[in-house]
Amino acid sequence: MESRLALLYRLSVTLGRRKKDFPAAIEVCDHAVDECQAADLPRRTKIYQEIWARNIRAYVHVKRRDYDRAFADSDACVELVTELTMPLEASTIDERFTRTTVVDNNATLCKFAGMEKELFARVEKNMILLEQDPPSFGARFSAGGWMALYRRKYRLREAIRAAA
Repeated sequence: MESRLALLYRLSVTLGRRKKDFPAAIEVCDHAVDECQAADLPRRTKIYQEIWARNIRAYVHVKRRDYDRAFADSDACVELVTELTMPLEASTIDERFTRTTVVDNNATLCKFAGMEKELFARVEKNMILLEQDPPSFGARFSAGGWMALYRRKYRLREAIRAAA
C-alpha cells in the first residue's frame, strides 16, 4: 500500500507539473489523499504520504489560481507535519526535510497569492518549526531567506530576530 501511495504521488506530480493536466492531477491527488486516510498503515506513514499528496494538490490549485483550496491543503500539510515531527527527537531526517518544505511552500503560497501581510503572519506562526532544522535544507524561507526578505522590506528588527 505504501508503494501505491508513493506512485499516486508521482503520477500527480507528472500530471500537474510536467504535463500541466491540472484536472487529472487533482483527480489523482484526491484519490491519493482518500487512500492515505483509509490505508492500513502506521500513523506516521499515513501522515507522511498524505502530506506529499496534499502538497502537490496545493501546487496544482496555485497553478489554477484557486488560492482558497491551495491554502486549505497547505494549512493541512502544516498541521500534519507538525504532528509528524513532534517530538523532534523521534523524527527522521526525511520527516524534518518534509517539514521545512511544507512550511516553505506555505509561505511561498502567500507570495503567489499577493498576500504579503499574510506571509509575515505565517512566518511568525511557523518559524518555530524551522528554527530547529539545519540551514542546509535550503528552503527559500528558512532563517537566511527571511533575513533577506526582511532586509528588502526594511524590517530590520525582524531580520535581526531571524538571524538569531
